[in-house]
Amino acid sequence: MRDGRLGAVTQSVADYGEFLPPSHRAYDPALAGGPLLDLGVYLFALATDLAGEATALTARGATVPGRGGEPVNGQLSALLVFDGGARAALAATMGGFTPATFTVVGTEAALVRDGPFNGPGGLTVRSTDGTEPRWDGKPGSHMDGLLGIVYPGEQAP
Repeated sequence: MRDGRLGAVTQSVADYGEFLPPSHRAYDPALAGGPLLDLGVYLFALATDLAGEATALTARGATVPGRGGEPVNGQLSALLVFDGGARAALAATMGGFTPATFTVVGTEAALVRDGPFNGPGGLTVRSTDGTEPRWDGKPGSHMDGLLGIVYPGEQAP
């Protein structure tokens, strides 16, 4: 992506769902509850890193019972619009595991990141010329991906 191989970014599509048990702090209404802080933040961070600050946002959520029976957000879906027309469609849930994939579409190619995207693993670049180079990264743990991404030729932090 950094060398422009994808062309101009036109769209990103991502989901991130995990099962968070009712004992998790995400069920605490006093802490705003819901998947945004623990799951959705990664989706929004990636989308805005790719396309800049969103100029418009449409979002919807659905509630689940939180601590004490008070409802908290259990899932969310969002559509972001950026200058130049790029879009991002994002979805997060704390009610179960999703494929947790992330796709970036550009004018020249699309990068499809295997799930879960927040951990080490593989990816495919689907070019408009019909080629589909694949990189099969060694899968790692959930925490490996949260500690930082190392790009080819760079040193680990």
